[in-house]
Amino acid sequence: MFAFKSILMRLIVMLILPIALFLTVTSILEYVYIRTIILKEWQESTSLRLERASHQIDLRLSRVLAGMQAFAQTGGTPLGDKKQEWLLNKLQAQEGVKTAGLIWKEPGSETRTKYGSAANLAHRIQSQAQPGEVVVSKAIYRLTHDAFDVTRVIPAHLKGVEEMVTLYAVQECRDPSPEPQPRSDL
Repeated sequence: MFAFKSILMRLIVMLILPIALFLTVTSILEYVYIRTIILKEWQESTSLRLERASHQIDLRLSRVLAGMQAFAQTGGTPLGDKKQEWLLNKLQAQEGVKTAGLIWKEPGSETRTKYGSAANLAHRIQSQAQPGEVVVSKAIYRLTHDAFDVTRVIPAHLKGVEEMVTLYAVQECRDPSPEPQPRSDL
């Protein structure tokens, strides 16, 4: 077998080497174990943060959706223009809403227009509507599809937009669902 030449060699091989090996193996195992625990905690923390952010977005969108529904319901009422103007101001003041360019087109009435790139796009979308009809873009439909019934799908080529866009003519509001779910298949 192996013959030791000195006591120092015997001490190194029989005592220090096994202890060093033991410490190395246990530290590797501890690293893997602690890494797994930290990753699991991080994953749970991230999931909770995403759920909280999703809930906040749902709350903000439900306020905007309620404003859009109120806008649609005041279309033909007395003082409807004043109510709609007030609702537009409220929608524009909502946090997270950059522009609110809703236009209601009543049969036989002139439409109001606003200026700006978002307003121009909204006007081009609105020009695809029949009198008394509300037309929304695909992005708005994805966010509000649970709230409205679609009467027709309109493929349209809008000025200033390179590709063909899909628009949706919506009518009366459904009962709002407790948790709106954006459609990912559109």
